[in-house]
Amino acid sequence: MPHIDLQYIELPPLLLQPYVENAIWHGLMHKQEGGNIVIDIEQPSEYLLHIEISDDGIGRERALQHKSKSATQQKSFGLKMTSERLHAINYIYQTKTEVNIVDLINTEGNAAGTKVTIEIPL
Repeated sequence: MPHIDLQYIELPPLLLQPYVENAIWHGLMHKQEGGNIVIDIEQPSEYLLHIEISDDGIGRERALQHKSKSATQQKSFGLKMTSERLHAINYIYQTKTEVNIVDLINTEGNAAGTKVTIEIPL
């Protein structure tokens, strides 16, 4: 696997922040025992940056049941702005950055958090 050259690889401003914030507001805030967020950034090939943001929160379905009005407004605004920013980046640089969000399930079939995967062509 190629080494990520930090001198030449830059992430667009505020690209990861809304996803981390969502993990806190919706996944971890409602867990009494707390939880974890893991951000993993890899460069699996010379022309691809792979980012995973995983949390072990309550999951998106249970988070909907806890609808906190302020958290929902922040989520909507942050993710909307991120989506617009990615659209602009894709248009300007003629690229195809992809975002995928999946629910994590444990061996008992219960919600075990959320994983956001971002693939950025370089």
